[in-house]
Amino acid sequence: NSILQFVYPNPFENNITHQFVLEEESAVKIQFTDIFGRVVKVVQTELYDAGVHKVLYELNDLSSGVFLINIEIGSTSYHKKIIKM
Repeated sequence: NSILQFVYPNPFENNITHQFVLEEESAVKIQFTDIFGRVVKVVQTELYDAGVHKVLYELNDLSSGVFLINIEIGSTSYHKKIIKM
């Protein structure tokens, strides 16, 4: 499985949009971690069809700092650094 993903705006204040493209139907697990790898928010694992998906996350409960958005598809993980102002 491969994925093309965009996260914007970055840096962000409270809400961030995650857009990703899947080549095939896949179970996707998304979570946010701090720079030390501690999980700060978990998004429910969902089954997504092949194609483009856009998800808005409300992250106003996170303090300012640097985080990673982690997306797992099967046994493959992808990471994007995000900055909350």
